[in-house]
Amino acid sequence: MFLRLMILVVLAACIAPFFIKGPSGKPLMSLSDLMTSSAPGAGESPTPATVEPRTIYKWQDEDGWHFSTEPVDAPGVETIVVNGDINIVPAVTLPASGPSPSAATPSIPPGVTTVSPEKIQEMMGAAGELQETIDQRKADIDKAVGHP
Repeated sequence: MFLRLMILVVLAACIAPFFIKGPSGKPLMSLSDLMTSSAPGAGESPTPATVEPRTIYKWQDEDGWHFSTEPVDAPGVETIVVNGDINIVPAVTLPASGPSPSAATPSIPPGVTTVSPEKIQEMMGAAGELQETIDQRKADIDKAVGHP
């Protein structure tokens, strides 16, 4: 019985696209979709897309390698002409701006705190209270489960 039900579900799933209408109002699939194939050697030969050659600029600086589709005025720029359909992300020109906020703030060496000594004492007191609460809850749990 279960096998028959599974066969019925699979058949329904295979037939449904012929009856379910898509956004255009036509069925999602037709018999002609099954008859034609775009695979090479299946009757019609694929036509290669005609793509114009693209020029890419490549250079290296202290930050590493860089690539751009726009000409760059940097030492050691290499021009590469690429033929074929490739993925290229167009170059982005960033607006000139003043110093970044991080550059305006002095960097703090690692291990140096920015908290005042009064706040440190307050934080230590809060941490001690928190530890007491944790210890009390652990003791309550141990008592509830029967641990000594």
